[in-house]
Amino acid sequence: MGLFDKLSKKTSEKTPEKTADQYLNESYNFYKLGRYSDSIASCNKALDIDPNYFDAWVSRGAAQSKLGLDTEALESNDEALSINPNHAIAWYNRGILFGKYRKFSEALACYDKSIAINPNYVDALAGRGSSLGDLGRFSEALESHDKAVAINPNYALGWKFRAMTLLELGRYTEAIASCDKALAIDPSDTVAVKIREMALKELK
Repeated sequence: MGLFDKLSKKTSEKTPEKTADQYLNESYNFYKLGRYSDSIASCNKALDIDPNYFDAWVSRGAAQSKLGLDTEALESNDEALSINPNHAIAWYNRGILFGKYRKFSEALACYDKSIAINPNYVDALAGRGSSLGDLGRFSEALESHDKAVAINPNYALGWKFRAMTLLELGRYTEAIASCDKALAIDPSDTVAVKIREMALKELK
């Protein structure tokens, strides 16, 4: 065997590059470990292979958001939605990002899109209620939170947000009851404890 043949054989025996799916799974593992920069790098490798890889854009945006790279996260999420505009989680993520910018009307529109796709998406219902509350529309906010906890009675965040809204509406006894529900599910929730204390103080 000549030198050229030996080199060709060694080249063909090299471990093949990972697939886009493998890079995406790698990014998920990094994300779970809190290694968000590494997660982004793995998503970038997946996207180098397949620029239209929806899940890689979504994962990339989530990791960017964790690092406070909200502008970049919004761009990644928008890329994902340009590929699949009918994905509830992507619209929800977009709503979260607009909320960080205090663009509550834009956030609300995103949550509405998410709920239109998946009416039982409790996180989107909670986000919708939170945005409505930020806009001072507390009665509408309560309706969203009521729907969330009706779908999932063990949704601690939903009960807490419901309690916050009831507090704003001056319905203190109901706010306390919602806090009790939240704390029964998550006793470590200090915000729910604080809301309960505020409601009790108003009743005195």
